[in-house]
Amino acid sequence: MVTPTPDFSHINVDNVYEPAEDTFLLLDAVEENVNAILETKPLICMEIGCGSGVPIAFLCKLLLSKLNDKQTPFAIAIDISDFALTTTRLTLEKTNSNILFDLLCVDLGSSLLSRMKSSVDVLLFNPPYVESTQSEVSASGLTAAWAGGTNGRAVIDRFLPVVDKLLSPVGLCFMIAEKRNSPGDICSTALERFCLKAEIVKERRCGMELLSVLRFSRKVDSTTTRIPIPYQI
Repeated sequence: MVTPTPDFSHINVDNVYEPAEDTFLLLDAVEENVNAILETKPLICMEIGCGSGVPIAFLCKLLLSKLNDKQTPFAIAIDISDFALTTTRLTLEKTNSNILFDLLCVDLGSSLLSRMKSSVDVLLFNPPYVESTQSEVSASGLTAAWAGGTNGRAVIDRFLPVVDKLLSPVGLCFMIAEKRNSPGDICSTALERFCLKAEIVKERRCGMELLSVLRFSRKVDSTTTRIPIPYQI
C-alpha cells in the first residue's frame, strides 16, 4: 500500500472496532483498483458500517491525490453507532480538511437509503462476517461489529439488495468476505438475484481466516440513469 493509512489514534477501542487485517485488505484492494474507480468519475462515495472511518477516509484521500482537487467527491458514512460516527468524523477531518462529507445514523433497512437510489459511485462495506448466534447479531456495542449469524451471512445477505439499490450505473462496490461466508455463492447470488457482476479481486490469509475482497458492479441497461442527490441528506 503506497497511500498512508489515515490516522486512527483517537479511536476508543472499547466502543469502536479497531482497524485490523480485514480493514487493511480492503484498503489495499481499493488502492489497486483506483484506476477502475477513477473511470466512474466518482461524485458520491459511501461506507456502510463505517466504524473507525478509516476506509472512507482512505478512499477520499486517495481520490483527492489523484484528482488534484479538481473534483472533490462527496463522502457519506453510515453506522448505527453514535460512537462510530463521532470517530469517523474525527478520522475524516484529520485526514484532509477538504473532504466533504455527511454522517447518517441509520440501519441497512432505512428508507433514507431510498433517496440515494442509483447514486453511489463507490460503496465500501466491511461487514460482520464471523459465524455467531442470532442473538449476537442483534446485540449492541462491539459485538454488532463482528457477529454475522449463520455462516456469517446474516448481514451480508441483507446488504446485497442495498448494493442493487444504491449503485450508480457505473458504480463499484468493495466488500470483505471470509471463506466461511462462501464468497463464490455470494457472487452467484448477486448475479442471479440482482444482475450484479461480482468477482473476487483480492485474497489474503490472516491467521485462521481466509479473507477476500469482492467487487460488485452493475450490468448496465438503457433504462438505468444516474440520479444526482443533494450533498446534504
